[in-house]
Amino acid sequence: MVVRNDKTTIWNGFTPQNFQGDQDFDGDPDMLELMVNEIRFVTGPEIPRSMPWPVPAAIHAYRDDDPTTGTPSDPFTPTLTVKDDDDGKLRGGHYDAITGFDSGNPWPAGWAQTRGFAWTRGYSGQLGGNAALYWYFFDCPYGPPCPESMHTLRSQTYDLSGMDPTATLQKVTLSVTHSWEANFDDSYQDGTIEVSTDGFATSFLIAEYHHNNPSSFQGTQSFDISSIATAKSNVQVRFNVIGYDDWWWHIGKVEMFAEWGTLIIGTGSGSSAITVNNVAPKAFGGPTRGLAGEATPFNFANYKIDDPTLYNPYTGKWDPVSTEWFAYRWIFDDGTQSAWNFKGSLQLPKLKVLVLHTLSFGTGDDFLNEIRNVDLVGQMDNVDFLFMSPGQIPTLDAMLGYDVIVFATNYATFSSTFALTRRAIGDRLASYLDIKGATGGVVTLMATYDNSPFYGDLFTLLGRYTDQDYGSFKKTTYGFSPGSLGMILDPTHPVMQGVTKLTSPFIHSGNYALTAGAQLLARWDDGNSAIGVKELANGARSVNSGGFSGSGSAICGGDCPKLLRNSFMWSSHTVVPTNDITPVLHTYGDNGLYNVDLQLIDDDMGWGWDAAANEPMAITGLETTISHNYVPVEIFNEDPLIATSTIQAYLASNVCLRVAGKEWGNVVLKFFSDGVQTGSVQVTRTPGSPNSQAKCTLVRLDVLARHTFSSTVEFTPLSGKTSGSNPFWVIIDPWRKANPGHGTTVFSGTFKVQNPAGWVKNMALNNLVRHVFDSGRGAPVEFAATASDPGTDDLAFVWMWEDGTKQTVQVHMNADASVHLSSISDPQHLGFGEPYFDRAANTGRSPAGTIHFTVRDTAVHVVRVDSDRDGDSDCDGGRDDEHGTCGDGWHDGRARDDDSHDGDWRHADDEDCGANGNHDGQQEHDDDDCVDNAQHVLWVGLTVLDDDNTRGYPSLYFHDGTDMEFLVVYLS
Repeated sequence: MVVRNDKTTIWNGFTPQNFQGDQDFDGDPDMLELMVNEIRFVTGPEIPRSMPWPVPAAIHAYRDDDPTTGTPSDPFTPTLTVKDDDDGKLRGGHYDAITGFDSGNPWPAGWAQTRGFAWTRGYSGQLGGNAALYWYFFDCPYGPPCPESMHTLRSQTYDLSGMDPTATLQKVTLSVTHSWEANFDDSYQDGTIEVSTDGFATSFLIAEYHHNNPSSFQGTQSFDISSIATAKSNVQVRFNVIGYDDWWWHIGKVEMFAEWGTLIIGTGSGSSAITVNNVAPKAFGGPTRGLAGEATPFNFANYKIDDPTLYNPYTGKWDPVSTEWFAYRWIFDDGTQSAWNFKGSLQLPKLKVLVLHTLSFGTGDDFLNEIRNVDLVGQMDNVDFLFMSPGQIPTLDAMLGYDVIVFATNYATFSSTFALTRRAIGDRLASYLDIKGATGGVVTLMATYDNSPFYGDLFTLLGRYTDQDYGSFKKTTYGFSPGSLGMILDPTHPVMQGVTKLTSPFIHSGNYALTAGAQLLARWDDGNSAIGVKELANGARSVNSGGFSGSGSAICGGDCPKLLRNSFMWSSHTVVPTNDITPVLHTYGDNGLYNVDLQLIDDDMGWGWDAAANEPMAITGLETTISHNYVPVEIFNEDPLIATSTIQAYLASNVCLRVAGKEWGNVVLKFFSDGVQTGSVQVTRTPGSPNSQAKCTLVRLDVLARHTFSSTVEFTPLSGKTSGSNPFWVIIDPWRKANPGHGTTVFSGTFKVQNPAGWVKNMALNNLVRHVFDSGRGAPVEFAATASDPGTDDLAFVWMWEDGTKQTVQVHMNADASVHLSSISDPQHLGFGEPYFDRAANTGRSPAGTIHFTVRDTAVHVVRVDSDRDGDSDCDGGRDDEHGTCGDGWHDGRARDDDSHDGDWRHADDEDCGANGNHDGQQEHDDDDCVDNAQHVLWVGLTVLDDDNTRGYPSLYFHDGTDMEFLVVYLS
């Protein structure tokens, strides 16, 4: 009520004793007339309001622009329509007659039961007031056999002759408020509503009702009977019913309404133009920046799409529109990118759910609403089969139209029909899963598998579903106590996602046994089985809960809505779209600063989607745009690594066997290092020069550690030979020669056929390495090592020699695996195949190439052993030079040493040692006796550098971009 601001109170002098006075004799009490005038005065406008009147503001959110254009903005034309209080009214007249059944003797005036006897006036609990009642037991008051009679209730006569036949609009409406129930077993009940204008000499059928068609209806129905009743003076309605042992038909109110005249148009409208601009999608979540090393995968994870169309603008809740699609890709700023990923629309799928239940008499309404409110449920139909026969429940064809079927019971009846109906449901559920496969699911609650301790399987599901183990559980007896969720056995299962609390009111299941192939997901707090799932061979799934749906407001609680949602989704194989961007691992091969671009598009950014090519396509005539979401990632240099176990340094040496003497003797030489055979060679003496018959094997004399070398020479004479001798020589020298004329190390002896005890010679090759270095002449040592770089850097191997000679530098190119000789200068200018990384300018990145670049480098270095330390060859002095002579390079033991030809190869001539030997030519011939002041070890340094070395970037190592190893070469 709006009150004038100048008249807020009025004093009224009437008292309760005189409020019925009527001094003007117009039939209205004066007090009431005064009060009406006072109200008009107080609420009336002091000054007539002027036009135009302001219209209250309206707020409307456009969820999406025009979804069919692909344009970034689209025009809309909102229209405001204003109407006055006369709009839609008729300038003419009306007739309105409403009949209720509150009074009558026995019927309201003009009403009568014209046929049969079963109509009566009384209270209807269904309609909440008096009504014309038809009950099945009124039709058969004395029990069967019952007469099958038609019962007719006829209305009063409605005189509509006062309607203006010239009016532009004439309409007659019959409205009936009634309650119809006809669904009991195999009974029947038929009802009709007829209208007549001639006392039912003729009539028109307005509506008809039958057994299970509909099975139940309660409310008001309106029928347009203008073509029958307009301007007629004798309009009547009658209600006919005939039935046998079914339910009821109650008529609560009948209204005959007629109107005629000219329709008043009291509306006006105006419009304006609005442009709705597309808002580009953005990414959120995930790292905003990153730091990683070369060749270390960086995880671009936990990113999501954000867009205004994903949320309801009025509630803020997740509610994606169906018209907006999204796609994304990654540009990694290293020359690579991901493929486009088409997300499509993120609108929630909507499932059709059928609930078969006996949550009867309104006790299951709250639980049914809980199902209805699950966001994945687009349509929920429920059938209470408590009083239905098998022919009345949904057919298999009807059930196949649903994505999920739910089964739950509360009430039961002791009837064979109820048992048959439960069996028919079980059979159809099994057939449903057989046919639907991975496109439909079944969800069951108590008392599907729950035997009553008093009534057995009265409440359970029967038929093939339980008999043939389509579900998870075997039947068991339940107890009368509420239940709470206990141990969750598989929290990762989709059905249990987000489900941590669950309550079952009043009762809960016993400890079900599992059927073959089923999985138990959770138990109640008393240890009983609570939730199970099963997937059949054809992909059909079921979820089975031992929880009670509840009664009234006490329903399945806790995370029950989440459990229902998960169950619907999993059992029906429904994929719910999310705004998650799939995590991607990306590995960078070179250090640098990378500006990673997560690109997003939607359907209003000038793009269409080419499904065959899996990429967006530009729409002709439109400008294309992309939403850029940058994630800076810094990749720091990783040091190369020398694999120490792969380092080698050795003398590659020839070990040769020369045999002279009698023909056809066979001699085998075996060479050992630290007792392990590393080479062998065999010579059979034939006619001719022994030099051309000599044979060699190649062995490696490792110089990174001290070793013991030896050989065994074994003689086998020609069969039948009884005499003869075969001198032999074991000759060792470098495979690579430092210079021509390199000396050899010779150990010799003689085999005699007549002396079998001497056919095997075991020879200790003492100080062999020293001998092979051949004093100051030196010998080439082979060096090798393997190193790797985590990224795509080039690698340089720098070998540094203690003897002062120039370093050996070799650069291995990542791009083509080529190797180039180089020399030391600035460590950044070793001849790498790419420029070093300039951090400030972010240039010199070379992510392309082979990551985990691994190469093996070799170098050959001549090592000289200068015993007199005069810097030149020890062979330059005279034969008897006391500072050391080379002699002839033979450590004798030649044939002349075995003058007696008895095969005793003791060295009888020590002439190489000269005056300073310990044994002046007496018996032994061994350089150990000679003066030797040369060093016994040589230091070698190996440094491996990558092409971004020594730049001072963050690194796991002290020296950025390098690795070093020091080698000790043993010279004796």
